[in-house]
Parts: sequence; C-alpha cells; structure tokens
Amino acid sequence: MDIIGLESVIYGADNIKEATKFQQDWGLELVEKGNSGAKFKLPDNTTVQIFGSSDTTLPPASVIGPTAREVIWGVQDRDTLELIGTELSKDREVTIDAEGGLHSFDDLGYRIGFRITSREIKPLVFPNSNTVGNGSRVNKRADGFVTKKM
Repeated sequence: MDIIGLESVIYGADNIKEATKFQQDWGLELVEKGNSGAKFKLPDNTTVQIFGSSDTTLPPASVIGPTAREVIWGVQDRDTLELIGTELSKDREVTIDAEGGLHSFDDLGYRIGFRITSREIKPLVFPNSNTVGNGSRVNKRADGFVTKKM
C-alpha cells in the first residue's frame, strides 16, 4: 500500500490559546485562528488542527484529558484508499467523509483516517557540515552558529 506519511493531526485541547501558542513556538505556520481552534501548516502541507476538548465535532477521545483525537495518513491514490477501506472494514466500522477520506480506529481505539495526500515533497537543503571523510566546511562557522554575548 502506498501510504505517503502523516497528513494531519487533530487535537482536542482544554486551553486553545495555550495549545496554539505551543504550536507557534515550535515554528508551525498559523493558517487560521479563532475562538473554536486553530490550524497550522508545515512546509509540505501537513496540517495540525486544534479544537476545544468539548467540541462535539471532534472524534471521541480515547484517553481522558487533552489529546490527539485523530491522526490522518496521506495515501498515494484512490486505489490505495479503497484497499485500506476494504482491509479495515473486515473488523471495524469505517466511515467516508464528504471529500472521500476514510475514518476508523486502530486496535487500541485511537481514531485514524486516510485520504489522498495533498503533501508536496520539498527538497531538503542541509547546511555544510564536517563529517568523517568530508571536510566541506573549512574555516567557517557552522550555519546557525550564534555567538552568545556575555
């Protein structure tokens, strides 16, 4: 099956303001924010969504307190989505949302979802670094190095 990777994580938070600040402190790009929650986007279009713990539109919590309510995985294509739906429906309920995404739960009761990915593969740019057999950064400080002022 062509599961590409994480597509979205949906959280139920007791304090939306603090949960939003936490994600911003991690450097996630804020896409939208309001009284009912916030949405963040990573450079590859993976999303993190925060809602109030008592929001009735959220899937039920698997544990007490603020927690991830659903983890959604991105898949390559419709065929993969159908294969996953067929496999999951052998022993658990599977629902389909308006966009064609699948929603179910794992063996421990945690909510999982699958949808055709919207992720964009971004090329990684690594800083020059010296490693065994590779001295590409000669007489230069490492990228990101900041001298602390006393």
